[in-house]
This record gives sequence, C-alpha cells and structure tokens, in this order.
Amino acid sequence: MLLILGNDKIIQQGIKQWCRQFYLMKGLLIHLKAKLTFNKIYCMKKILIIICVLLSINSVAQKTKSTYILIRHAEKDTTEQGSQEMNANPPLNALGVKRAERLVQFLKEYSIDTIYSTNYIRTIETVKPLSKKTGKEIQIYNPKDLKLFAQQLLRQNGKTIVVVGHSNTTPALVNLL
Repeated sequence: MLLILGNDKIIQQGIKQWCRQFYLMKGLLIHLKAKLTFNKIYCMKKILIIICVLLSINSVAQKTKSTYILIRHAEKDTTEQGSQEMNANPPLNALGVKRAERLVQFLKEYSIDTIYSTNYIRTIETVKPLSKKTGKEIQIYNPKDLKLFAQQLLRQNGKTIVVVGHSNTTPALVNLL
C-alpha cells in the first residue's frame, strides 16, 4: 500500500488492488453458485476450499507488503536571511512546526518501523515529533541517489516506512516505488 501525504491530501493506492481482488472472488463465487445444482455438498466443499486458499494467499501477501508513507517537508521559514537561495537550509516556520506535530496524531494508527529523512533541517524537523513519539531514530538518505534508495526501500518487506522529502524528490520516489 502506498500512502502519500502532502498539503493535507491523502492518496491511497492499494484500494484499487483490493477492489479487484474482491470482485474476482465475488465473480468466482457467482460462477460456482450456478454449478451447485449438480451436487450441492461436493460443490460446497470445493467452494470452501477455494475460499480458504484465496484467503490464505491474500493474508500471506498482506504480511509481506510494505506501507510507504511519503511526505513533503512542512512549511519552511522563508523570512530567514538567505533562505531563498538554492543551497539554503532554513528551519520550519510556526505553521510548519504545527503541521509536524499534527503528523504524529495523523499517523497514530500506523505502527511505524522506520523513518527516513534527507539531511536538511526542514525535513528532519518535519519528522522529529514522530521520531520522539515512536522512539524510532531518523535515518538519513541521499536524495541525489533515489534509485538506490528506492531499491533499499523495496527490500524491506512487511514494514511501515515514513519518508520525508522535498517537492522535487517525493514525486520521483513515488515513480520509483
């Protein structure tokens, strides 16, 4: 499942996949129901076995899937001298600090395994409250080598991973995942 956060909007991809699985199972049941007229007991056993197999396959697949929560850093302080320059590293402004604190509440239902951030003040400050709450150390990643980072993320099966980045790195990372 992929959960993308940015400007307080949530996009969940994975719902489509779940819906497809549901309709496949529903279609299979309707098809099998039509054949019940021949031998109800034999067919019911077949249906139960097929449903059990499908559910067990689905539950095994769910255990190995990872959830990636990708976040653009909160609002930065553009009033600080030099903050508009390309190599600037400003902290969060007051609104950004509040947004970072709300992130903890927003993600409370997730069991976070790992938190990644670029090595910028604004990205680290965005996930610092979440790091404190979960007790997870913030891991630094290199935004200049997103392909390698995406491969590293994809190898972590069954994990819930938070990644904070920038307006130019987060969409690129989504495409790589």
